[in-house]
Amino acid sequence: MFASVALGLAVNLVFPGIPVAVTVAATMAGALVAALKAPLFAALFTLALVQIETSAAVAVAVVASALLTALLALRAARRAADQAQTLPPEGTS
Repeated sequence: MFASVALGLAVNLVFPGIPVAVTVAATMAGALVAALKAPLFAALFTLALVQIETSAAVAVAVVASALLTALLALRAARRAADQAQTLPPEGTS
């Protein structure tokens, strides 16, 4: 949680036109989804901690993070399956 808040504050420094509450809420929700892989919990927990006006940003961050997390898991599974197919069976030379 602390790291996501710090990242949100850093994003606000890079893009000062975006309100602090939006950047902190979005990074907090995205980090929770990526770490816990529980989008509904991440959205509800984040909305309990931040202003209700940031709910649209939280929703977008949760959906984006859930999709990216699933995509990365699929990519890792495909890579592992490809490596398993290219390895010769054990006991053969």
